[in-house]
Amino acid sequence: ELILDRAFVHLKPQEAAIYLRDPAGNDVCAARRTTPGRESRPMHSRSLLHEVIDKGMVAHVVDSAVDERFAESRSLMMSGLRSFIAAPLLDAQGALGMIVVGAALGVRSFKDEDLELLVSLASVAALRIRNVRLVAEAMERQRLEQEVRLARQIQVALLPATLPVVPGWELHGGNMPSRGVSGDFYKLLVRGDGRTFALFVADVSGKGVAASLLTASLEALSALPLEGSEPPDRICEQVGALLHRRTPPEKYATAFLGTLDPETGALSWTNAGHNPALLLRASGAREWLKACGVPLGLLPGARYATNVTTMEPGEIGRASCRERVSVVV
Repeated sequence: ELILDRAFVHLKPQEAAIYLRDPAGNDVCAARRTTPGRESRPMHSRSLLHEVIDKGMVAHVVDSAVDERFAESRSLMMSGLRSFIAAPLLDAQGALGMIVVGAALGVRSFKDEDLELLVSLASVAALRIRNVRLVAEAMERQRLEQEVRLARQIQVALLPATLPVVPGWELHGGNMPSRGVSGDFYKLLVRGDGRTFALFVADVSGKGVAASLLTASLEALSALPLEGSEPPDRICEQVGALLHRRTPPEKYATAFLGTLDPETGALSWTNAGHNPALLLRASGAREWLKACGVPLGLLPGARYATNVTTMEPGEIGRASCRERVSVVV
């Protein structure tokens, strides 16, 4: 509106308008003004928009009826304006849009010096519009960063603040996302029998806030089964079925689930399409606990198998994700 104020003061048109190109490539009338008492008819001409915005050229038309560029433009003829000038709103990245002013023949005839003035006005206007957009983009980035920080706080709250103390065992867990939030998750808890404990490491598909939302859903779906007495394969089948019903087909989670009896060292485990867990034997040998089923939520009715091994004193088991989420026993 301020730009049109200047245009009417210095160029005295009957009508003026500013068109801006949106991110989708559409040319939208951002502001329009006409002299009092005159019916406003938009000067929306595709030929004019193409000439000024697409080509980045100025347009000076003495009489649109005889100008071959616009003689067939019905929208310009219907506007009642025959003389007009237009200039692109240019910045370093190209044309943001255009400003156009017009008048009927016998009312106003624009001269070259009028066009020079409009070009100068368009240059200042483009700088102002770009600055306004940059401020808006900066505010949007700040809003998104705040949302990511909040999502990170929620995600951290889902991770265990402390791990169970098990005599004769050392337990370690950690999370270091490559971004503010991630789709990685781990849980280590004493099961309902008070004797065994479950270790669960998962990596959901996707990145960022969307992945963290799916992680929260996975945590909720797995909470009760992990505390129960079912073996790892049954837990994976239950959680996978629930996840499949509640998420789109492209959303799933790879996971490693183990239940450990600390008295005997018996480890029952299921790998649902996850990175192989690593078991380092006291002898120095390595044992990879590889996938024995598809990711959770990927296929309806997926079945899994429970494998059993035994950990002896001095041996280390590690389950991890690519983004440095790991549980070490």
